[in-house]
Amino acid sequence: MYNIIILSCIKIFVLLLTCIFIFIIVFKSYLKKCNKPRRKIFKKTGLPLIIGHRGIISFEVENSLSSFEYILKYGIDGTELDANLTKDNKLIVFHDFSLKRMFGMEKKVGEVNYSEIKKCSLINFQNENEEIPLLEDALNLLKDVLLINIEIKSNTLFSNGIEKEVYKVIKKYNLMNKVVVSSFNPFALYRFKKIAPEILRGLLISKENVPFYIKKMWFWEFASPDFIHFHSNYLDEIIVNKFKKMGYGIVFWNIDNINHLNRALKYKPLFIISNIPHILKKVLLNIN
Repeated sequence: MYNIIILSCIKIFVLLLTCIFIFIIVFKSYLKKCNKPRRKIFKKTGLPLIIGHRGIISFEVENSLSSFEYILKYGIDGTELDANLTKDNKLIVFHDFSLKRMFGMEKKVGEVNYSEIKKCSLINFQNENEEIPLLEDALNLLKDVLLINIEIKSNTLFSNGIEKEVYKVIKKYNLMNKVVVSSFNPFALYRFKKIAPEILRGLLISKENVPFYIKKMWFWEFASPDFIHFHSNYLDEIIVNKFKKMGYGIVFWNIDNINHLNRALKYKPLFIISNIPHILKKVLLNIN
């Protein structure tokens, strides 16, 4: 009798998994058919925008207001930056989920209040007194650039409310036409689309330091992206042309040398994210 019950439970479990799998496949197919990626021409010259990666980090601390000021100083087209949510629901510009690399603290961003982060001193940086800014302070500083790419930092299936908070700040500064919202998490972009369908979205792709399902793009359809943001390690990969032919805008990030720039330009990307935007901008001017 006991064995019969166990066997029945296994059958029910397998059936349930099969139904879930079929549902995901069908839903992904539906999303793929429904999604119509939007294109935006940022430059009439046909050349891509060159934007910074967390500002210009060769000059100042990443994602700091000082780093963003160099974007303005060098006349860079814009920058990518990271939006992270603290325990007290403050949107800060901070890349990591953990505070260890920047502050040496064994805590996650979502476990501490912003006031606590402001009291911490940076480690392994020349300017240890640089403060972690709020997203709204960064957007206020950068509001006159051509493009701001806000990466939503989310690594969970369910939301902590960050998508709604990001939209509030974008709307506050009336930057809907200057912003692209990106994330590695396709479910975060799915949620953001429900909140703000008018804002362009980009799905981040990399082969390094990301879960297996991100590398394999298993759930990319859920993001309903307009752009696919490929890491430089995808240069010359067949998958880039595949998405280009499907109508998706191509973006490359971590393009940090002239060789990579020339290879990226073959795909006619809409914009390029670089740690050395001030150098790549000069190269593009010579090309033009």
